[in-house]
Amino acid sequence: MEQTNLKPSIFEEKHGHVNRRAFFAVLMIISALPTVHFLTGTAQSAGNTVLAVSPSQLLVNYLVDYNTSFAVNVSISNVVDVSIWQIKLLFNPSILACSNVVETPDGIFHGLETIGMGMTIDNTAGYVGAYDGILTTEGINGSGTLCRIRFDVKQPGISSIVFTDLGRRGGTIIYGSGLLNSMPFNAT
Repeated sequence: MEQTNLKPSIFEEKHGHVNRRAFFAVLMIISALPTVHFLTGTAQSAGNTVLAVSPSQLLVNYLVDYNTSFAVNVSISNVVDVSIWQIKLLFNPSILACSNVVETPDGIFHGLETIGMGMTIDNTAGYVGAYDGILTTEGINGSGTLCRIRFDVKQPGISSIVFTDLGRRGGTIIYGSGLLNSMPFNAT
């Protein structure tokens, strides 16, 4: 019979007996992992979750369209397990004034019971905020519109409309279900 020179496992001592101290230490670590993950886990997304404002650019002919209004959609794509969203957008208040924020029929939470969309508009400081969340224990997967924001053009000029305070409470943030873990995302 051929004898092979096998290396003992971390649980075996030199003489082939099980090292009970090492075995129980590893067993305790393995059994604690789900608890640690439950207490500190973060929601995950499949691929890159992206928040976007569209259209991303808009040209207004001031000779024809002066004092006009336009709307932008705020959308989310490739999200897994979202239960609450909150956005905050900055704009130039000398050029634009936000007049309204509404949910859309193709919204990501359409047809579900929600907390109701809330909003804050500050045309002096130049920001608009909105949020909504679902009243279920499981989040939503997929892509869709979060809200539609209407702006009025006050005078000729250029204004960006950009997400601010990314990943911060009170700013632009996405939460998954469960322990309200914030989710990673890209903003465009």
